[in-house]
Order: sequence, then structure tokens, then C-alpha cells
Amino acid sequence: MSLLAGNRDFTYYEPSLAILLTQSEAINLAKDVEQNAIYWIENDGLWLLPVLMPRHYAEYLGRFSPRCQYT
Repeated sequence: MSLLAGNRDFTYYEPSLAILLTQSEAINLAKDVEQNAIYWIENDGLWLLPVLMPRHYAEYLGRFSPRCQYT
């Protein structure tokens, strides 16, 4: 699914994709396309997961559903 992902007030956003993968599949795909990190959504929790940044840790960003805007 194509979507726009951004900060809370949408002063910054970028085109993104949401795809159904396991976490390990998503991380491997991100490595293949040289992404520093990915957003991971599980049970309405939004996480920022480092991929190419070994000194960083997963960060919980809060619930995902309040960040969605439906038109």
C-alpha cells in the first residue's frame, strides 16, 4: 500500500510503502536497498528499527492508529 509517512504534524513527510512481511524479511529488504531504518507496526505499536545503524536501538514511538488520517 502506498502512503505518506511523516512526523506528528506532517510538516515533514515522504512517500512510503506498507507491505506485509515478517520482521526479518523487512530488515533484509531494507538492507538490500540500503535503508538506515524501518518503521515496524505490530499490534498497533509503532517502532523505529535500525537496519544499517548498529549503535542504535529499537525505539517505541507509540500507538500507530492515532497517527492515521483517513480520507
